[in-house]
Amino acid sequence: MITVKVERVRKKARLDESFEEDIQETIEEMIPFIESKIDEVYLNTDDTSIQSIINLGATEVIIGEFIKEQSNDEDDSVSLGVGPIKIGENSSSKNRMNRAKDFINDGWEKLKPYLKDEDPFYFGTMGG
Repeated sequence: MITVKVERVRKKARLDESFEEDIQETIEEMIPFIESKIDEVYLNTDDTSIQSIINLGATEVIIGEFIKEQSNDEDDSVSLGVGPIKIGENSSSKNRMNRAKDFINDGWEKLKPYLKDEDPFYFGTMGG
């Protein structure tokens, strides 16, 4: 069972308490998906080192997803465009998206040794 704490996500993402409810929603959405990717042997292990690594990886994935959601919400009102000219394009939004991707990639990298073997579904044959 994966355990991700709102406070830990908030602190690692450098957010204030006003985001806690939204973070909790993201945790509740993401935990079942992440758990579905991890081999049952590791989800149910008594090895506290493995549990810690899985929890850390899941936390980082959730931080990245949360930052990405927040950046997407902010992007809706960031710029005004006329043709190819954009006014007010926000580079900090791009930085947040890069930071989100880094957290997601780092989290999945930590989880990699504990993931189930890839589904054959992903490796369908090309051609007929």
